[in-house]
Amino acid sequence: EIASTYKFPEIETSTTVTTSSGTAEYDINGVTNILAIDFVTDDTNGMLMDRMDRSQYESYTQGDTTQTGQPVYWFISGVASDGDKQITFYPTPDGTYTIRIVYRKAPAELVLSPDPTSPILPETWDDSILQRAIARGWKPMGDPDNAIKFLAMAKDNDRAALAVSIAPSDIPTYVGSIAGWRE
Repeated sequence: EIASTYKFPEIETSTTVTTSSGTAEYDINGVTNILAIDFVTDDTNGMLMDRMDRSQYESYTQGDTTQTGQPVYWFISGVASDGDKQITFYPTPDGTYTIRIVYRKAPAELVLSPDPTSPILPETWDDSILQRAIARGWKPMGDPDNAIKFLAMAKDNDRAALAVSIAPSDIPTYVGSIAGWRE
């Protein structure tokens, strides 16, 4: 829940897809743990691509997917039989392009056995994780009041953890300032 709400560099990674002429849809090979795609770039041309959805794609193609060119748009179009997500580009690539997909991977489950694991998120988020776990534990025990109380505490901790996760130099002191410096 926390990882899908906030962007942590610890869970950001990328992969590439190499297109071929006349093929619009590609498997994002070997990547089954995508939490969210942050952006897609055409590295061949140094261009940020725009996200679209299936209805926009259908509107643009009108059922005719033979229009080719440099791909400008993308959307997640399905899941392959092996669990890989599939991405479709529009227009259909007219050649070879290297497309970089920057995404956030889902963190590994926290477990106690057989080998204990710890969160990949910064330590300042530990209380938020713990309080969410406690809140989830109260639900099946039939105590929604305690579940709500612990979830509220977790959200308070989110704000505190977020405040220390951002370096002061990342926050301009006034509009137009650079890295917090005043001129």
